[in-house]
Amino acid sequence: MGTHFSLLVAADTARSAELEAAAAAAWERLAELDSILSDWNSDSELMRACARSQDSAPTGPVPVSADLWRVLVHAQQVAAASDGAFDVTVGAYTRLWRRAARQNEEPDPERMQAAAAAVGWRKLRLHPETQSVEFLVPAMRLDLGGIAKGYALDELLALLAARGFANAIVEGGGDLALGPAPPRGSAWQVAVRTGVEGAETLHLRLAAAGVATSGAAFRYRITADGTRESHLLDPGTGAGLRSGLTVTVVAPTAMQADALASAVSVLGVESGLALVTATDGAEALLRWREAGGEISARSPGFAAIMEPPRSPRATFGESLRAPRP
Repeated sequence: MGTHFSLLVAADTARSAELEAAAAAAWERLAELDSILSDWNSDSELMRACARSQDSAPTGPVPVSADLWRVLVHAQQVAAASDGAFDVTVGAYTRLWRRAARQNEEPDPERMQAAAAAVGWRKLRLHPETQSVEFLVPAMRLDLGGIAKGYALDELLALLAARGFANAIVEGGGDLALGPAPPRGSAWQVAVRTGVEGAETLHLRLAAAGVATSGAAFRYRITADGTRESHLLDPGTGAGLRSGLTVTVVAPTAMQADALASAVSVLGVESGLALVTATDGAEALLRWREAGGEISARSPGFAAIMEPPRSPRATFGESLRAPRP
C-alpha cells in the first residue's frame, strides 16, 4: 500500500511464543489485504477489477471479495456524506500524477482533461445483491489510498484480539488502530505530530479508536512557484491540495478516521468540521498557518481527549513514523 506497518502489543512475556505466532499471522493478513486493495500492485484484485473498465464501452458488474466490498461500501458512504470530497475514483488523476513525478514534470493538461471524464463517485455503482461493482464510464481507475490503510489497521487489530491480544496498537504510515487500554492504564497515551511547523506534539488519551492525520507535512511536492502541494488530490480538479491544512481525526475505527481525514482536508475548515460533527463518535483537530502564526479549530468533543504528556515511555506512533517514499 506504499507505506509501512508496525505492531505494539501489551502482553505477558510468558506468552511470547503465542504472540510471535499472532504477529506472523497479522503480517500474512496484511499481505493478503495488499494483494486485494493496493493500487501500487498491478495484479491486485482492485487493479484487475479496474482493468474491466479500460475498454471503450463499460462492462457489466464485476464480482468482488468481501474485503474489497466492505471498503468500497464505506467509501461510497463517505463520498455521499461529503458531497464527493472523498472519492476513490480519483485513480485516473493519481496515475497521471505518479507518472509526472517520475519524470519530474507537471501532468499533461490534455490527459488531465481526459481523465476528468472517468472521475466521479456517482460513476461507480455497487450491487449489494451480487456483491459486485459496476463502472458506468470507460477508463475508470480506483485509488483506495485514503481508506484501505485504515481498513487494514482495523483488520490486523481484530486478528490480534481474536488470538487473545486485544491490548494492542497497529500503526500504518502514522495512522493508528487502538485496542482496549493496556492492563495498567485507563487509556493509551498517543503522541501525534500534526506537521505544522512550530506546533507542539499533540497528546491524546484514547482506547478502542482509530486515529488518522492528513495534510502536506509528510507527503508533498514543491511546485514551480515554491508552494507546498499535498499528495492529496481534490476530486473536483485533480490538483494537489495547497491549503496547508493538517487534519487529525479520531473515530470509532481506523477506516472511518482515514476516510474522514481525507474528506475534511478537501472540504476545508467549516464544511469539514460539520462533516465530523455529523459522524457519530468522530472528533477532529484542524491546524494551519497564516501570517499571524498558527491557527487551529476543533470539533466540540476534541478537548476531552487531549492531555499533556505524562511519560515519554507512554507515547507511541511518532517514533515509528518513517520517511515515506
